Amino acid sequence: MQITIDNGHVRCEKDAQVLPAACRLHDLPNTAERVLRRCTRSGFILGALAASTLPAHAQPRARIRIGVVPAETSAQAFYAKEMGFFAKAGLDVDIHVFSSASLITSAVESNSIDVGWSSLVKIITAHARQIPFVAIAPASLYLSAAPNGAIFVAANSHIRSAKDLNNTVFAVTELGTISEYGSRAWIDRNGGSSASVLFAGMEDSTMFDALDYGFVDAAYFTEPSLGIAKKRGRFLAYPYGSFAKDFLFGTWFTMSQWAKDYPDLVAKFSTAIREAGLWANANRSKSAEILAKVTKVDPAIVDSMVRARYADRMTPAMMQPEIDVVSKYGDFPPFAAQDMLYQLDRSPRTSGRH
Repeated sequence: MQITIDNGHVRCEKDAQVLPAACRLHDLPNTAERVLRRCTRSGFILGALAASTLPAHAQPRARIRIGVVPAETSAQAFYAKEMGFFAKAGLDVDIHVFSSASLITSAVESNSIDVGWSSLVKIITAHARQIPFVAIAPASLYLSAAPNGAIFVAANSHIRSAKDLNNTVFAVTELGTISEYGSRAWIDRNGGSSASVLFAGMEDSTMFDALDYGFVDAAYFTEPSLGIAKKRGRFLAYPYGSFAKDFLFGTWFTMSQWAKDYPDLVAKFSTAIREAGLWANANRSKSAEILAKVTKVDPAIVDSMVRARYADRMTPAMMQPEIDVVSKYGDFPPFAAQDMLYQLDRSPRTSGRH
């Protein structure tokens, strides 16, 4: 029996025959142990194969599957991949692009991916439905000093105030999101009645025509459509200030059981994604190049956008205002933000990810 390591492959041979145990190092962590077990099942008893026989450069990176949307809100992942923050943390990350946060939450819940990006509101409503998601790292912020979304009406609209929105049709990109709940809060706080407003979900491109032709009376636009909205429509309000000056807009999350099973991967991912966000905050030109490439948005539009800023930490105070407004309009009891945050279980562990 002979065991050799050749160009990242482990080969078990007997009488010049390669056994079924051959496998690639980067695909199977703890390869030496698995080769031993599989060769043994094939009827061959091997001598001890010490982990020290593997060269240091052959040690595999831990693989994680993550879900993102093609937008700046989750672009930390692309920055971390491109600039080497994942590799520095010892992670081999498979990035899967989804069209919405709703699809990402479903993929995480079904174990199709390990970690996902989501707007915080999706994690809040999932928590209210007893889905055991936990927030493990911060994503983008909403900052009142640099708002990247606003309510617009048609250029010739009679609507000038929140009260004027009573009994109107209001377009948002997706129902049950902070664009709906934040707009409701602004209407109610400024003399209108959001209960009389019909909210409709539609894509940004459809909203422009819907406003122009009077099919809807108002719409909430975000980047990268905000610049176009300023040219085609009339600004009405930045609604989020009605419930918070600044807050955490997005988060990276996983299932609570996955976080408990792989706390080392949670720590590595959280560190890498934070570093990527801080790098993007400080390197706007280079991050804009990456963003334009991965989102297929015209570089000129990216350069003109109100760019997202990423949080360097995740605290209950940054999350609670959104929980309160979402619970009010989502019709469920509010809860403490701490309940959604990942808490490291410091009890002894013997298992790792294989």
